[in-house]
Amino acid sequence: MRLHLPWVLLLTFSIVLISTCAFAEKETYKCKGGAVCIEDRIDFGAANVVCSDVNGDVLANWICEYEIEYVCKNTLTGQIKKGGFNPISSSLCSHLCGPCKDGWE
Repeated sequence: MRLHLPWVLLLTFSIVLISTCAFAEKETYKCKGGAVCIEDRIDFGAANVVCSDVNGDVLANWICEYEIEYVCKNTLTGQIKKGGFNPISSSLCSHLCGPCKDGWE
């Protein structure tokens, strides 16, 4: 059976494209005190984190890059935060929106 090179290349390209596509994951974390943190992971290694108070007013809007550590810039104030981070087991909310007495849920 003769393989057609263009079809093999197209199939290979399609598999590579599907396996490397970007993903978006949006999580909303709440503190029992009423504060809210929305973490939007745009792609692995990039995120947008919005911290809001009880009334829904935005306190901070962070644009982040992360791997083993994170570097985030607050677009409202220009403040930059850096630190260690495990993207699989934790959220950036506790690092950027401050502590929550009962933990972010």
